[in-house]
Amino acid sequence: MASVGQSADSIEAEVFLQELHDALAHLRELPVRRGHPLCRRLGKRSPVSTTALHHLLLNAIEQLRPAPQVEPDAPRWRRYHYLRLRYVEGARLGQVIAELGISERQARREHNAALQELAAQLLQATEGSVEATDEAATRPAPDDAVIPTDREAYQELEAELTSLELSVEIELMRLPTAVEDALDLVAPFAAARGVVFEYVPARDPLAIIASPTIVRQILLNALTYLAGIETTRRLRVSIADGGVSVEIHLLPVETRATRGPGENSPTLPLLMASRLSEGQEAELRTELLPSGGTAIRMRFLTNEAPLILVVDDNPGIVRLFRRYVRGEDLRLIQARNGIHAQQLARALRPDAIILDLMMPIQDGWDLFKSIRADPETTTIPVIACSVLPERDLALAIGADNFLAKPVSAESLLAALRPYRTAPRRRPASAETSPGSP
Repeated sequence: MASVGQSADSIEAEVFLQELHDALAHLRELPVRRGHPLCRRLGKRSPVSTTALHHLLLNAIEQLRPAPQVEPDAPRWRRYHYLRLRYVEGARLGQVIAELGISERQARREHNAALQELAAQLLQATEGSVEATDEAATRPAPDDAVIPTDREAYQELEAELTSLELSVEIELMRLPTAVEDALDLVAPFAAARGVVFEYVPARDPLAIIASPTIVRQILLNALTYLAGIETTRRLRVSIADGGVSVEIHLLPVETRATRGPGENSPTLPLLMASRLSEGQEAELRTELLPSGGTAIRMRFLTNEAPLILVVDDNPGIVRLFRRYVRGEDLRLIQARNGIHAQQLARALRPDAIILDLMMPIQDGWDLFKSIRADPETTTIPVIACSVLPERDLALAIGADNFLAKPVSAESLLAALRPYRTAPRRRPASAETSPGSP
């Protein structure tokens, strides 16, 4: 409640912060909601849509990312990570506190400071441009439209990339299929620029663990980037390391005539490829070759390293867990529902399953019974996970361990310690198709 003598401006600022806090707390729901007070506040002539508000919030958070030269332990990084973990990745407050290594009291201070910074960034970012956000998807850009810089475009696409990652599923797949699809799709783009591809396939490639949709998009962006460089005439695409790596070599040639002004910079596709690779736990490196050419090397997650299947409807939980196990010889993948979890358990035979007991549609209890009843998955260790005090019940019905939420880094590492050195489980057949029963 406002105090006596409090100015109208300060009251308005408090109301704005309250509305911003509420919008962040319901960030994932915004695209399907009918409205929010911020929609009217940020629209100069008429309210913006909740979808546009969702994008504006994500973009404003990303704008707060400090420059690479800022020290990693600087307050600016801590506030950025707080907002990203708490609202973009959906981590619970206890998980954020554990991840950042701060106290609950400090977390409140970081929250307030981050909210103030975000409010200022959001107002600045939307000044005079909010209406265009709603119209952009339905109106073609005029011929004289200003092409945004790579950084601006990257930030605007962040929301779309996050949405894409949350809508696709991980599976056991063959990398050559994605490579060949990408080469077919980018062929007209390359031909228009006089670029020729040399393709070196792999013999008997191993399977990788990834989303076919995301892998193909990573490849498309990398190929588009190299084919868009003015000096490119020939690209060699090869699949190496038993079928889990892709190498794209831009072979040195004489310089061609520079394309005319107004064409998009080729840098953005590579930024997108790098961003998407992070979500697939794939390594992506760009390097200059001694011969004078350029190479992009991509290595994807295989079915060889110790593998943990995390079954949780929280889309950000596996990202948090990956931070916890960074540096350990472990690979984590996520299933967000029971059907996908059973498919992955059969196809990948993970070394252990972390199973959230409270999920919509099919809860963890039902899924646990299905895993134990299936001859193909019955021996896979299951670590039950819940915010409720259900340890004794979970262990009594046969769970191998229990994790209480919010999960700390120490408790997760302790629960996974037996699987870091255990022999890797393998599917009954190397030819098992993704999701096959």
